[in-house]
Amino acid sequence: MMSKKIYETFANKIYNQDKIEGFNHEVTKGIVRFTSDIFASDNPLFQLDKYERACYEGLHIRKSIKNG
Repeated sequence: MMSKKIYETFANKIYNQDKIEGFNHEVTKGIVRFTSDIFASDNPLFQLDKYERACYEGLHIRKSIKNG
């Protein structure tokens, strides 16, 4: 089973990649959906909303869990 640290690493890379000039946001959405499906099938406790917030807003997953 994958850990929160792995989810955080992916989310951070996705967030930073999306900020590159000229990067297509639709591609980012596809990557988030793709990785979310993998993580959810690996871990039934995977929290999609927290992961998406980390990918799109750059929020740290552990902090976003604590904040609601």
